Amino acid sequence: MNTKAMYEKTGVSERTIQNHMKEVRYFIPGFAMNRRGNNYFTPLEAEAYYVMIRIIEETNNVKFGIRALIEYMERQRVLARINTIVNNDPF
Repeated sequence: MNTKAMYEKTGVSERTIQNHMKEVRYFIPGFAMNRRGNNYFTPLEAEAYYVMIRIIEETNNVKFGIRALIEYMERQRVLARINTIVNNDPF
């Protein structure tokens, strides 16, 4: 999903989305980027960005939004790892 599709889903302007991505990439290099270097959201990144937008709207602070995005993605990574372990359980 590109920035235009994210604009349609979130109502945040494309320019603002691009600015947010620039800030997020200081902490997560390659976030929402395809192999060519274009902005492209995977479904997980789109969900995380949506969480970020909601936090920014509530707190009016981009840093809190970025923190929420990172925490959301980390939680999803841990849950995926737990599911992998549980599904491969020989018991």
